Amino acid sequence: NDVKENLKNQKVIYFELLGSGGFYSVNYEHFIKDRVSLRGGISYIYQTLILPVSINKIKHIKGDSFFETSIGSSFVFYDDDNDDSDFIIITGIGFRGQPIGRGPFTRFTFNPSLKVTNGINFGMTVGVSFGLSFK
Repeated sequence: NDVKENLKNQKVIYFELLGSGGFYSVNYEHFIKDRVSLRGGISYIYQTLILPVSINKIKHIKGDSFFETSIGSSFVFYDDDNDDSDFIIITGIGFRGQPIGRGPFTRFTFNPSLKVTNGINFGMTVGVSFGLSFK
């Protein structure tokens, strides 16, 4: 119960490589309920803006270790002559190391995705995240 109560209002700022924000993203996550968080991020590379958002559910394993599932989307905007954009539905499953209170944050996820703009395309990314957890 201590973990459950202490995660509410927990915050995380982190850098993610190869996850739902493309090559990289900078993200902010806030726990809105005992084990549920909302995440928003931003990435800009090669004239492409990516905005990943998700809702995450975690389950305590032991100590600072958690199992994570998520569902969300990435909004992709191309800075080109056509002003194209994409909408990608992204799910996630993985593990995170997150202390209660302040401390280093790590995360590893598998992210199956479904691009639904201009046809349907399936994809898969593997995200690795590093950051800071705090209250």
